[in-house]
Amino acid sequence: MLFSFESKKPKAVEVTTAPLTPVLMRADIALAEAFPCIEHGRDYAYATAGDWSTMDLITHILRTTGPASLTASTWSVSEAAVINLTSAIQAGDLTEVHFLVDWRVSVRTPSFMAIARQKFADVRVTTCHAKVFVLKNQEWAISCVGSANFTGNPRIEAGYLSTNPQIADFHTAWIMAEINRADPFGLDIRKRGKKR
Repeated sequence: MLFSFESKKPKAVEVTTAPLTPVLMRADIALAEAFPCIEHGRDYAYATAGDWSTMDLITHILRTTGPASLTASTWSVSEAAVINLTSAIQAGDLTEVHFLVDWRVSVRTPSFMAIARQKFADVRVTTCHAKVFVLKNQEWAISCVGSANFTGNPRIEAGYLSTNPQIADFHTAWIMAEINRADPFGLDIRKRGKKR
């Protein structure tokens, strides 16, 4: 693993910068038109007012990568995302799912928690506002950090999609460390959230 969360001082990792494709999507632009293909060694900065969700982006990327594991964190998850995640698992498009969610998900979308505990490899409820996902298989390691949750949201959203395996490994490492209660941030974040 490239990253150690046991030390207080992070290790420096040399990362090469990939060519960047900026994508500004008008509301009437379809996701497939905005991202006609994802290329190895290229990153994509995007801003959108389009009518698509994070789950739609994942489904679109899976058409390029083929079956992959999903590691994700979010603040909110919709019923539609629960159905889409389950369908992707049943179809074999998602080989395993690891999910870090904010505690409000268990109140707002109880069906997500019921299904996640049965169908996902891991799920952890904590205090989380990060919206990140990583798709990995033998050939691809794609990460996305953005403003959108796993919900439909008719607002302006922005994000950064990367095909750099080191960035994917970084996000996978901290999400999995938090899921496994390894306190990657140096404290139990759930207790910190209760003090506010």
